[in-house]
Amino acid sequence: MTKKVLVLGGGVAGLTVAHECREAGAEVIICEKDARWGGKVLAYRLGADSVAPGAPVEHSLRTFHSSYFSLFETMRRIPLGAGTPFDAITPVRALTLIDGADVSRMARVDTDLRQPPHRRARALWRAMGAFGVPWRDSLSWFGTIGAYILSGKTRRRRIAARRVDDLLDFDRRSEAFRTFILSLVDIIFGAKRDASAAVVVDMFARLALVRLGTVDPLRFMTNTANGPVNECFIDPWVTHLKAMGVEMREGAAAAEVEWEGSGETHAPIAVRLSDGERIEADAFVFAVSPAAMASLLPEFYAKSVLPEMRRTWSAGAQFFCRRFPETLGPRDSFSLVVGSAWSIIYLIETPSLWRNVAMPDEIEGVLSVTVSSFDTPGVLYGKTFWQCSWEEAQNEILAQIGFADSGAIVGAHLDTHLRRIRSEEYLEGSDGIYHGWEISPEYDGHVWVFATPLWIFSPESGVDGIVAKTSIPRLFVAGEFSATSTKQPTMEKANQAGKLCAAAVLAELGLPYDRRRVERPLSGRLARWLYP
Repeated sequence: MTKKVLVLGGGVAGLTVAHECREAGAEVIICEKDARWGGKVLAYRLGADSVAPGAPVEHSLRTFHSSYFSLFETMRRIPLGAGTPFDAITPVRALTLIDGADVSRMARVDTDLRQPPHRRARALWRAMGAFGVPWRDSLSWFGTIGAYILSGKTRRRRIAARRVDDLLDFDRRSEAFRTFILSLVDIIFGAKRDASAAVVVDMFARLALVRLGTVDPLRFMTNTANGPVNECFIDPWVTHLKAMGVEMREGAAAAEVEWEGSGETHAPIAVRLSDGERIEADAFVFAVSPAAMASLLPEFYAKSVLPEMRRTWSAGAQFFCRRFPETLGPRDSFSLVVGSAWSIIYLIETPSLWRNVAMPDEIEGVLSVTVSSFDTPGVLYGKTFWQCSWEEAQNEILAQIGFADSGAIVGAHLDTHLRRIRSEEYLEGSDGIYHGWEISPEYDGHVWVFATPLWIFSPESGVDGIVAKTSIPRLFVAGEFSATSTKQPTMEKANQAGKLCAAAVLAELGLPYDRRRVERPLSGRLARWLYP
């Protein structure tokens, strides 16, 4: 008899579980509460009644780092025209570090992997110097990264139990160093100074070793998709899963979990959806947000490390442009505005980057921006993001990146998961549409609500994460909180979590699975450095 797996959550982790389990022979149903698939990788084109009909929008600008392996393995198994989504990855040739206090000051770090690692390290060293970081602080920073690479599991656990500002001894470091490091980690993945130090140091250690583990034929450390990520990746993936026989249910939110037994035999037997449908299965996978898990699995949530993790907001905005000022960063680069009040990174998406991608008339390209600091006063109005209206937020973002040509902009779009509403509207909808959403402090009778915050490991939670197979029979979990080799909340981590979860599910159901799909085949000391 075919075993049935019910997956809740249609982001990268959930889609990965569905893919692996169906390919191994299980019957799979996957439910996504939203009308579109992708979760935090949500992307689509605007409708006819929008500010820019047909323009591409996304949750946040998308990066495919060359150190990824698990995600690329999945992408290579998905049909896309005559190739696969992996073939749609296109290089972003540099990181441009822009001074938030003077956006005309820029330092470029090329990401060409043909360069020896010491040249990239030297470019970063020079960039730190250009931002006023004393050489002693830079030397200490590079020494911390090297020590982490050479450390074993015990020492890394000790590092994981310390805050970023504690490990890096911020009290003894210069203000320039503190600003530079905290800006980078906040801009790149939303980590703050109270995050687990291992999350931050691990990321830079992987950057240092990136050439040793890069997937050929990638030539650059930083990459993006050749077009909207839904068209290059998520939509073809969903189409492929349907062709494989996965039952896909969008707009299907889980409302309640039904249980049987007690004590050690207490286990889920069915999930009831918001429309009343009841689905039984042999295995239940929760690839949902921790907020949703707190609602559906309150006892499991309370006993896990999830309450100890840090929640941080990071969301995208797109500006549809007739032209781009020369004062902006180069078009072949991710531009990180170091020291910007709202921790901004942006990418200019034009035909030079997105080849053969249709754009609406009048639009040369898209300025895709990600904001990661919401509680710091801006430079234009002296308000935090949370205190701004959407129109004020647009003006503030443009001011912080030095975009002064307002006539060049056709329109703008904010992350669908982020909304400004009246305080009363939130209270009225808190049991419905906004249930489980994060809420900002109230200002001028309004609040911002956000559905998809990032969850960052803290010193209290550690960085080990939650294993896929829980202590509850038939219950499995996958997400950015999962126990994987990657410590940062990225697509790679979500994909690793999905594959490890699928391996656990299939083992319990008695079906085979090749765990080598999860991580790069390495051996010896290098493997222990990267995957302790």
